Amino acid sequence: MKIDHLTGAAGACLLLLFATSTHAALIDNGNGLIYDQDRDITWLMDANYAQTSGYDSDGLMTWSEANTWADNLVYGGHSGWRLSPAEIPCNTAIGCSGVGGEMGHLYHAELMGNTGTTTFDNIQNIYWTSTAYTGASEPAAWYYDFAGATPGLQTWGFTSSTTAAAWAV
Repeated sequence: MKIDHLTGAAGACLLLLFATSTHAALIDNGNGLIYDQDRDITWLMDANYAQTSGYDSDGLMTWSEANTWADNLVYGGHSGWRLSPAEIPCNTAIGCSGVGGEMGHLYHAELMGNTGTTTFDNIQNIYWTSTAYTGASEPAAWYYDFAGATPGLQTWGFTSSTTAAAWAV
């Protein structure tokens, strides 16, 4: 009987171990701030705050405008905001999953591809990263595509004068 109790206890421990999520949850800190324990970063809950706040009429900005907006943002008494950097290397200008970067992690690991989540508000299709793309004949920057056939980092057809949304982290 003693062996059966030990076997049962060991089995319960293994079940608990495998039932526990391997990634940390996003934590709603209140006041429109979502903390990502895996990356130790805080996202704005409103993924199109540039529009909601009235900073930009539709929230779509050039790469330079998006970086300036994030750099100068003060939200809930907090400054030091920025755009998420692209995970480089990405071996093609057409794109890659970017799963190792902050935005790729958010999309693939935390949201698991579900942009209809209730964790964040106003998720847009395309977001600028803070990272310039140096392989183009004219100034360009990496962006993260949440809605394309292959969500991930992209540069194809996007120059730094194209407009996209900005999500501060």
